Amino acid sequence: MLNRLIGIVVFFGMAVFFTFPAFSAGKEDTVSAKKDSLVVFWEEQIRNNPETKLFEKTKEDGVYNFETSFFPYKGRLKLLNASVSQTNGTYQIDTAGIIEVELLDVLPDFYKKYARSYRAWSESGYYYYDHKQDAWFLPSEWAEHETDWDSEAFPEWLMFLVSVAPFLIFFTLLGLLFLYARKKNKRAWERNDEIFANQEVFLQKMDKQTRLLQQIADSLEKKQ
Repeated sequence: MLNRLIGIVVFFGMAVFFTFPAFSAGKEDTVSAKKDSLVVFWEEQIRNNPETKLFEKTKEDGVYNFETSFFPYKGRLKLLNASVSQTNGTYQIDTAGIIEVELLDVLPDFYKKYARSYRAWSESGYYYYDHKQDAWFLPSEWAEHETDWDSEAFPEWLMFLVSVAPFLIFFTLLGLLFLYARKKNKRAWERNDEIFANQEVFLQKMDKQTRLLQQIADSLEKKQ
Protein backbone atom coordinates (compact mmCIF):
# COMPACT_ATOMS: atom_id res chain seq x y z
CA MET A 1 0.00 0.00 0.00
CA LEU A 2 2.81 2.38 0.91
CA ASN A 3 4.73 1.67 -2.31
CA ARG A 4 1.59 2.28 -4.36
CA LEU A 5 0.99 5.62 -2.62
CA ILE A 6 4.61 6.65 -3.24
CA GLY A 7 4.21 5.82 -6.93
CA ILE A 8 1.00 7.87 -7.18
CA VAL A 9 2.60 10.91 -5.51
CA VAL A 10 5.70 10.80 -7.71
CA PHE A 11 3.65 10.34 -10.89
CA PHE A 12 1.23 13.13 -9.99
CA GLY A 13 4.04 15.48 -9.02
CA MET A 14 5.87 14.92 -12.31
CA ALA A 15 2.66 15.27 -14.31
CA VAL A 16 1.81 18.58 -12.63
CA PHE A 17 5.34 19.90 -13.09
CA PHE A 18 5.61 19.13 -16.79
CA THR A 19 2.03 19.84 -17.91
CA PHE A 20 1.04 22.79 -15.72
CA PRO A 21 1.83 25.46 -18.32
CA ALA A 22 -0.68 23.83 -20.62
CA PHE A 23 -3.55 24.29 -18.11
CA SER A 24 -3.87 27.97 -19.00
CA ALA A 25 -3.28 27.62 -22.74
CA GLY A 26 -6.92 27.64 -23.74
CA LYS A 27 -8.47 26.22 -26.89
CA GLU A 28 -6.35 26.37 -30.03
CA ASP A 29 -7.83 28.12 -33.01
CA THR A 30 -7.64 26.56 -36.44
CA VAL A 31 -4.36 27.23 -38.23
CA SER A 32 -6.10 27.77 -41.55
CA ALA A 33 -8.16 30.66 -40.16
CA LYS A 34 -4.99 32.21 -38.75
CA LYS A 35 -3.29 31.93 -42.13
CA ASP A 36 -6.13 33.85 -43.79
CA SER A 37 -5.97 36.63 -41.22
CA LEU A 38 -2.16 36.64 -41.46
CA VAL A 39 -2.31 37.26 -45.22
CA VAL A 40 -4.82 40.09 -44.71
CA PHE A 41 -2.59 41.68 -42.07
CA TRP A 42 0.49 41.36 -44.29
CA GLU A 43 -1.36 43.00 -47.20
CA GLU A 44 -2.31 45.91 -44.96
CA GLN A 45 1.30 46.37 -43.82
CA ILE A 46 2.57 46.42 -47.43
CA ARG A 47 -0.21 48.69 -48.64
CA ASN A 48 0.15 51.20 -45.77
CA ASN A 49 3.94 51.30 -45.85
CA PRO A 50 5.08 54.86 -46.79
CA GLU A 51 7.66 53.37 -49.15
CA THR A 52 5.06 51.37 -51.10
CA LYS A 53 4.05 53.15 -54.31
CA LEU A 54 1.86 50.40 -55.76
CA PHE A 55 0.30 47.29 -54.31
CA GLU A 56 -2.73 45.66 -55.94
CA LYS A 57 -3.97 42.14 -56.55
CA THR A 58 -3.85 40.64 -60.00
CA LYS A 59 -6.08 38.01 -61.54
CA GLU A 60 -3.40 35.45 -60.79
CA ASP A 61 -3.79 33.86 -57.36
CA GLY A 62 -1.23 35.15 -54.86
CA VAL A 63 0.35 37.59 -57.30
CA TYR A 64 0.37 41.39 -56.84
CA ASN A 65 1.54 44.38 -58.84
CA PHE A 66 4.13 45.98 -56.59
CA GLU A 67 6.38 49.01 -56.57
CA THR A 68 8.50 50.28 -53.70
CA SER A 69 11.08 52.96 -53.01
CA PHE A 70 12.81 50.82 -50.38
CA PHE A 71 14.84 49.48 -53.29
CA PRO A 72 14.40 50.04 -57.03
CA TYR A 73 11.66 47.64 -58.08
CA LYS A 74 8.43 47.77 -60.07
CA GLY A 75 6.84 44.50 -61.11
CA ARG A 76 5.06 41.44 -59.85
CA LEU A 77 5.28 40.16 -56.28
CA LYS A 78 4.23 36.59 -55.52
CA LEU A 79 3.12 35.29 -52.12
CA LEU A 80 4.92 31.96 -51.82
CA ASN A 81 3.89 30.90 -48.36
CA ALA A 82 1.99 32.01 -45.26
CA SER A 83 2.82 29.74 -42.33
CA VAL A 84 1.53 29.78 -38.75
CA SER A 85 3.21 28.00 -35.85
CA GLN A 86 1.61 27.51 -32.43
CA THR A 87 3.30 26.41 -29.23
CA ASN A 88 2.08 26.23 -25.65
CA GLY A 89 3.65 29.12 -23.75
CA THR A 90 3.65 29.63 -20.01
CA TYR A 91 0.32 31.45 -19.82
CA GLN A 92 -1.08 31.34 -23.38
CA ILE A 93 -0.64 29.87 -26.82
CA ASP A 94 2.30 31.52 -28.56
CA THR A 95 1.51 32.02 -32.23
CA ALA A 96 3.91 33.32 -34.88
CA GLY A 97 3.26 34.00 -38.55
CA ILE A 98 5.76 34.00 -41.40
CA ILE A 99 5.24 35.46 -44.87
CA GLU A 100 7.56 34.43 -47.70
CA VAL A 101 7.46 36.19 -51.07
CA GLU A 102 9.29 36.39 -54.39
CA LEU A 103 9.89 39.29 -56.76
CA LEU A 104 9.11 37.86 -60.17
CA ASP A 105 10.45 40.64 -62.41
CA VAL A 106 13.84 41.47 -60.93
CA LEU A 107 16.91 41.95 -63.13
CA PRO A 108 19.64 39.28 -62.96
CA ASP A 109 21.96 41.44 -60.84
CA PHE A 110 19.22 42.70 -58.49
CA TYR A 111 20.03 40.46 -55.51
CA LYS A 112 23.71 41.29 -55.82
CA LYS A 113 23.20 45.05 -55.95
CA TYR A 114 20.49 45.29 -53.30
CA ALA A 115 21.28 42.25 -51.14
CA ARG A 116 21.13 44.05 -47.79
CA SER A 117 18.02 46.12 -48.42
CA TYR A 118 16.17 43.16 -49.91
CA ARG A 119 17.16 40.92 -46.99
CA ALA A 120 15.94 43.53 -44.48
CA TRP A 121 12.69 43.93 -46.41
CA SER A 122 12.05 40.19 -46.76
CA GLU A 123 12.82 39.49 -43.10
CA SER A 124 10.11 41.95 -42.04
CA GLY A 125 7.47 39.34 -42.88
CA TYR A 126 7.41 37.96 -39.34
CA TYR A 127 4.46 38.64 -37.04
CA TYR A 128 2.94 37.71 -33.67
CA TYR A 129 -0.67 36.92 -32.84
CA ASP A 130 -2.68 37.87 -29.74
CA HIS A 131 -5.50 35.38 -29.12
CA LYS A 132 -7.23 37.67 -26.67
CA GLN A 133 -7.58 40.55 -29.15
CA ASP A 134 -7.72 38.31 -32.24
CA ALA A 135 -5.10 40.50 -33.91
CA TRP A 136 -1.64 40.29 -35.45
CA PHE A 137 1.25 42.50 -34.34
CA LEU A 138 4.56 43.61 -35.78
CA PRO A 139 7.70 42.45 -33.93
CA SER A 140 8.44 46.10 -33.07
CA GLU A 141 5.06 46.37 -31.32
CA TRP A 142 4.89 42.91 -29.79
CA ALA A 143 7.41 43.21 -26.94
CA GLU A 144 5.62 46.17 -25.35
CA HIS A 145 2.19 44.71 -26.10
CA GLU A 146 3.05 41.36 -24.57
CA THR A 147 4.36 43.04 -21.41
CA ASP A 148 1.17 45.11 -21.08
CA TRP A 149 -0.99 42.06 -21.73
CA ASP A 150 0.80 39.92 -19.12
CA SER A 151 0.59 42.72 -16.53
CA GLU A 152 -3.13 43.17 -17.15
CA ALA A 153 -4.06 39.50 -17.34
CA PHE A 154 -1.72 38.19 -14.66
CA PRO A 155 -0.78 40.41 -11.71
CA GLU A 156 2.65 39.77 -10.29
CA TRP A 157 1.31 37.93 -7.25
CA LEU A 158 -0.77 35.65 -9.48
CA MET A 159 2.13 34.98 -11.83
CA PHE A 160 4.28 34.09 -8.82
CA LEU A 161 1.57 31.78 -7.48
CA VAL A 162 1.19 30.08 -10.84
CA SER A 163 4.94 29.57 -11.12
CA VAL A 164 5.30 27.96 -7.68
CA ALA A 165 1.97 26.08 -7.61
CA PRO A 166 3.40 22.81 -9.02
CA PHE A 167 6.09 22.77 -6.33
CA LEU A 168 3.54 23.57 -3.59
CA ILE A 169 1.29 20.74 -4.74
CA PHE A 170 4.17 18.29 -5.02
CA PHE A 171 5.68 19.07 -1.60
CA THR A 172 2.23 19.07 0.02
CA LEU A 173 1.63 15.56 -1.29
CA LEU A 174 5.14 14.61 -0.20
CA GLY A 175 4.38 15.93 3.30
CA LEU A 176 1.14 13.95 3.44
CA LEU A 177 3.05 10.87 2.36
CA PHE A 178 5.59 11.44 5.14
CA LEU A 179 2.81 11.80 7.74
CA TYR A 180 1.13 8.66 6.44
CA ALA A 181 4.38 6.69 6.60
CA ARG A 182 5.10 8.02 10.10
CA LYS A 183 1.64 6.99 11.25
CA LYS A 184 2.10 3.50 9.80
CA ASN A 185 5.52 3.17 11.49
CA LYS A 186 4.06 4.34 14.80
CA ARG A 187 1.39 1.67 14.62
CA ALA A 188 4.02 -0.94 13.78
CA TRP A 189 6.14 0.07 16.79
CA GLU A 190 3.05 0.00 19.01
CA ARG A 191 2.26 -3.53 17.82
CA ASN A 192 5.86 -4.57 18.49
CA ASP A 193 5.71 -3.10 22.00
CA GLU A 194 2.46 -4.98 22.58
CA ILE A 195 4.03 -8.23 21.39
CA PHE A 196 7.06 -7.74 23.63
CA ALA A 197 4.78 -6.93 26.58
CA ASN A 198 2.75 -10.10 25.99
CA GLN A 199 5.94 -12.12 25.74
CA GLU A 200 7.16 -10.66 29.02
CA VAL A 201 3.88 -11.53 30.75
CA PHE A 202 4.08 -15.04 29.31
CA LEU A 203 7.66 -15.48 30.55
CA GLN A 204 6.66 -14.23 34.00
CA LYS A 205 3.83 -16.78 34.11
CA MET A 206 6.18 -19.52 32.97
CA ASP A 207 8.66 -18.50 35.70
CA LYS A 208 5.94 -18.66 38.34
CA GLN A 209 4.83 -22.08 37.16
CA THR A 210 8.43 -23.30 37.15
CA ARG A 211 8.92 -22.09 40.72
CA LEU A 212 5.65 -23.69 41.81
CA LEU A 213 6.64 -27.02 40.26
CA GLN A 214 10.06 -26.75 41.90
CA GLN A 215 8.42 -26.14 45.29
CA ILE A 216 6.14 -29.14 44.83
CA ALA A 217 9.11 -31.30 43.84
CA ASP A 218 11.11 -30.14 46.87
CA SER A 219 8.15 -30.83 49.17
CA LEU A 220 7.73 -34.38 47.85
CA GLU A 221 11.45 -35.04 48.23
CA LYS A 222 11.39 -33.98 51.86
CA LYS A 223 8.44 -36.29 52.66
CA GLN A 224 10.40 -39.25 51.34
